[in-house]
Amino acid sequence: MNINQIISMYLLFSLIRCVYTICVGFLYVHRPLKQSSNYSPFVSIVVPAWNESVGLGKTIESIINSNYKNLEVIIVNDGSTDNTNEVALGYTQNFSNVRLIDKENGGKSSALNLGIKNSYGEIIITIDADSYIYPDAISYLISSLENQEIDGAIGKIVVGNRNNFIGVIQYFEYLFGFHSKKSQEILNSIYILPGALTALRKNAIESVGYFEDYSKTEDFDISIKLKSEGHKITYVDDAICITEGASDFKGLLNQRTRWRHGFLQCIIHRKEFLVQTKKGYYLTFVELPFALLGIIDILLYPLLLGFIIFSILTISSSAIFVLSYLVLPYSYLLLMDKDLLKNLRLLKYFALIPILFSIVNAIEFVALIKSLYRIVTKKQTNWTNWVRTGIDLKPER
Repeated sequence: MNINQIISMYLLFSLIRCVYTICVGFLYVHRPLKQSSNYSPFVSIVVPAWNESVGLGKTIESIINSNYKNLEVIIVNDGSTDNTNEVALGYTQNFSNVRLIDKENGGKSSALNLGIKNSYGEIIITIDADSYIYPDAISYLISSLENQEIDGAIGKIVVGNRNNFIGVIQYFEYLFGFHSKKSQEILNSIYILPGALTALRKNAIESVGYFEDYSKTEDFDISIKLKSEGHKITYVDDAICITEGASDFKGLLNQRTRWRHGFLQCIIHRKEFLVQTKKGYYLTFVELPFALLGIIDILLYPLLLGFIIFSILTISSSAIFVLSYLVLPYSYLLLMDKDLLKNLRLLKYFALIPILFSIVNAIEFVALIKSLYRIVTKKQTNWTNWVRTGIDLKPER
């Protein structure tokens, strides 16, 4: 077996994995949800904020303007050194259901836990302080939780700052990523609860011991704990949250390093879940193995890129296969996405999708190498930090 055959087999497997995610995702049934007059629990919105003065105001205003009114907003100022505190006070003085908790800097997990422990809601919704939710987002999440067998719901996250190349890259990446949530919904295997918009029953959070801070991916860790206890999480495609992505390459690399390092830390810390069979079956035997294979994908990326370039330059028989691997899965997905079809401004980037994802993969490779180094040396990763510009674009539905 020569190198071309080995790489072709690897590419074929990667293609199958990609197409599997897309096809299962298309089985997701769009269920229009309506707020029940009989189910209107008190909701606590916890907004952790560390140096978020740029976007905090827009975040709070989007919550206040929500059509779901039976709620409180708890802003947890995690030792900010900018004027986050002043921005938050402006809302606490004008709205009786908005509260501010000041604390020394201790990380996002500690901020979330403090907010939850001081909350009065039956349902906890976490929203990042650089995000903007649609007026009906909370209602859609609460509607899904009317089913008492469901303990959590996540919304669809869309990148809002898309006026530069980095923003466009992240927009398409998130588009694909949240399509995969549909396939996870089908198989009851949702993992990674986005901090930008997640709703959980408070008693479910308490039952698994709140958020933990051994890694910077507390959302992944708590999802594993919840699945380990048999809690069901659902995906609500109509609950839309606009978030601010990284604004430059350095910020994007730092973010992905945190994600990859945190993922590896969680896998090592929760390794028993990789072999358990009683709860979260599809997550254990389908999603997490695919996620681990994704790590291998990233590690092999330089070899794959070299093979692609060689195939195209030599016009070898493998070139057609490589191009189909790069273009067809993403094209099929994006052609079916209603948000993209309504946003003609972004369609001009359609032909660049393979290049955009190649750039992301290159960044992911560097981030993974840095993360593996941190695992070996037991060094921690600092929280993502980049120059905040705020959300400047509200996409159509």
